[in-house]
Amino acid sequence: MTTVETYFAKPERADGVERYSEMKSVYQDSIVTGLLHSVDGILAVLNEERQIIALNRGFEALIGIDDPYEALGLRPGEALRCIHADEGPHGCGTSKHCPTCGATNAIVSSLETEEPVERHGTLHVMKDGGLIDYGINVRSHPVHVDSRRLLVLTLRDVAVEHGTTIERVCDC
Repeated sequence: MTTVETYFAKPERADGVERYSEMKSVYQDSIVTGLLHSVDGILAVLNEERQIIALNRGFEALIGIDDPYEALGLRPGEALRCIHADEGPHGCGTSKHCPTCGATNAIVSSLETEEPVERHGTLHVMKDGGLIDYGINVRSHPVHVDSRRLLVLTLRDVAVEHGTTIERVCDC
């Protein structure tokens, strides 16, 4: 058995056939699709490998896409263009920086405990040719759809709550 290197989260990814099956289950579930269409915020559904299998318009707007298929199969940090997502041997969640990431911690903790987990953090992303920091609150909540364990992931801009702007350009 070959050991796959990672600095934090499991590196495995679901293949295209499995992801399609998961997406089909999600989009056939009226409660999940109702949430995707009605939640005014940033929401995605992840599989156990932390890959996006569904997202709402708020998430699409945040990452600047019109077609949700552009993000399907990516992990949150990859879709959001986290500067550390490509540093790990297997993408988002596997770099040396990931153990301190609020989003990855919330996701991994809720997978391990089967409980909702909420974390705060700063997401460092490349946008418009510059480095931008987003102050975010991340909530990961396990759900079961057609006997599949999935995660409902919500992101909230905490800068608004603190009276600051969502973006702070970093000089690093």
